[in-house]
Amino acid sequence: MLSTLAGHFFQPRPRAVLDVFGLVDLTDPFYHEPKSCPDPTQPLRFLCRWPEGSLEAMFKNHDPSHAEVCCPYTSELEPIMTFGKRREVWGVEYITSEKDYKRMDLFKHFITNHEIFPLLFRKESFGTQEAYEVALKGFSGLHLLEHGKEYPPTVVMHGTADSLVPVEQATVSSKSYEN
Repeated sequence: MLSTLAGHFFQPRPRAVLDVFGLVDLTDPFYHEPKSCPDPTQPLRFLCRWPEGSLEAMFKNHDPSHAEVCCPYTSELEPIMTFGKRREVWGVEYITSEKDYKRMDLFKHFITNHEIFPLLFRKESFGTQEAYEVALKGFSGLHLLEHGKEYPPTVVMHGTADSLVPVEQATVSSKSYEN
């Protein structure tokens, strides 16, 4: 998402943009319509270990002192990746804790319940659904292209196995970059 926004907002503009599995449309119904994850084992492999209410309390808490800045992603946690392999890949010794698993379960909750963008944008602070959608479009590289501004040459890389960003976003954005 940020790479495509760089092409719109950075000054001087980048010479080119590389969009790898990029999220370019925050208004895509994929992120807002209730449904379960397409494949609950990939990439969100952990079953929630905490009651639903405790996760909801976590994401309603806006106290910045509770923010996490660094945490391995699901595929970097045990048992998927061993401590030794993570040290080899990261170059540092990072010992996971229950907080890491809880954060990934919280992320799974956001994704499966389509609450990540309402939370990030604090949807409740917008007076109307239309105002909220305007804000989402303001951070969606694809919608910003519609304004006819010049945009740097862009390479889009996206596979069909991505369960978090629909491949259709890459297809639609590629056609828009060509115009």
